[in-house]
Amino acid sequence: MMPGEGDRDHEGSNRWRSAMGHDQDGSGLYPAGRLAEVAAAAAAAGLDALLLTPGPDLRYVTGYDAHQLERLTCLAVPVSGEPFLVVPRLEVPAAQVSPAGALDLEIVGWDEVMTRWKGRGPMNVDYVARLQKGYRDRLAVAA
Repeated sequence: MMPGEGDRDHEGSNRWRSAMGHDQDGSGLYPAGRLAEVAAAAAAAGLDALLLTPGPDLRYVTGYDAHQLERLTCLAVPVSGEPFLVVPRLEVPAAQVSPAGALDLEIVGWDEVMTRWKGRGPMNVDYVARLQKGYRDRLAVAA
């Protein structure tokens, strides 16, 4: 049987989800203060921000077990300012139901836009420029 195919516990929740390390109600596996600890460690190392992509570090800090894909998923933890998690728009619901959704963390979804197709959609180039400016502005405010 594949994960998610009917293997449920007595409460009806999917056992595979808990087996993959997702936080159980109030277990403290992913404490909210961990983001502040990461920001403090980044500051102590002389960094302006720490960027974490899918892997054990992202999971340790947020509890979000993101898949390593060709699409950007990145946690930005500035030393001053609010951290935020950037995920593909289609992954926003998964991030929200993960332990990361319970943290004081903005989850920012992004839409896929191919700039090489700029001739096929007049909005694409403008959209990419606005998206890039928004992320630059967020990191500048945090610095």
